[in-house]
Amino acid sequence: MLIYEVRLIISSDILRSYDEWLQDHVKEMLGFEGFCGAKIYSEQSHGEAPEHIRCVHFTVVSQSSLDHYLHFHAERMREKAINQFGSKFTVDRRVLREKTRFAAS
Repeated sequence: MLIYEVRLIISSDILRSYDEWLQDHVKEMLGFEGFCGAKIYSEQSHGEAPEHIRCVHFTVVSQSSLDHYLHFHAERMREKAINQFGSKFTVDRRVLREKTRFAAS
């Protein structure tokens, strides 16, 4: 298992519509083979920020599933956001692999 993280910096003037769009986008992503879960996080900001941060963690069963998505579907999925919201958001992506797990005793 791995986490495909998508970190979004969203302009305040589109936040409400972007958040609504993001719900449907995540549901669509979960239809791709190997994408088995997702969580949307809101990053805490300090003060009155002109931008808001959302961080989506997609749980993906394997690197090959992620590679398949990136090769065959990613461009189309990314274009949907650009077509709807233009340059009013930025995005960074990274892949996280579990190294060590701890549990409370």
